Amino acid sequence: MKMLMLLALVLATILPYNAIPEMLEEKGTISLWSQGSTWVLQFPGVGYKLTVERHKDDGLSHYYIFHNAALNLNVSFYIEPVSKCASSEECRRMYWENPGPAVANPQGVTFFDLNGFSIVEFTVPEFKGIKVNQFNMSGHHVRDGYWVDMHISKVLYQPKDRDVFIDFIKSITFKSRRVTG
Repeated sequence: MKMLMLLALVLATILPYNAIPEMLEEKGTISLWSQGSTWVLQFPGVGYKLTVERHKDDGLSHYYIFHNAALNLNVSFYIEPVSKCASSEECRRMYWENPGPAVANPQGVTFFDLNGFSIVEFTVPEFKGIKVNQFNMSGHHVRDGYWVDMHISKVLYQPKDRDVFIDFIKSITFKSRRVTG
């Protein structure tokens, strides 16, 4: 018994103090948050499978990629303390100034706001010489000191697919949560 108590004490000191999950999938809804955020981002999760999950050691910055095979849709979220931009629109502008090497020769670039996100939509016709016709929406939302950087993409895009992107963004909600600690 003493050995179990000693083991529990050792584990309690070496494991992260605030080992709270930052993602929950329950009743068809996926919820994401950060330890320091005062909110939870939620979206309908039916059909979405988590394919990548990364967390910075600070416990405040998180990255997730989800894939919906039926829709052939990829959705990613970075959630991190805002430091480089102050508003949703400013974060979108900062992203678009340097969207990364995968965004070569973007076509049909449009800026708009939807459901609290400042969005840039564009199509990448080819990637490394291969025709992909990848449609993208990059949405940026700043709330209570945190930046949500969302990216939705689909290869072999057809114009009728745009409604799937719009409906997904409209489905996102933010709920209040209590921050402990």
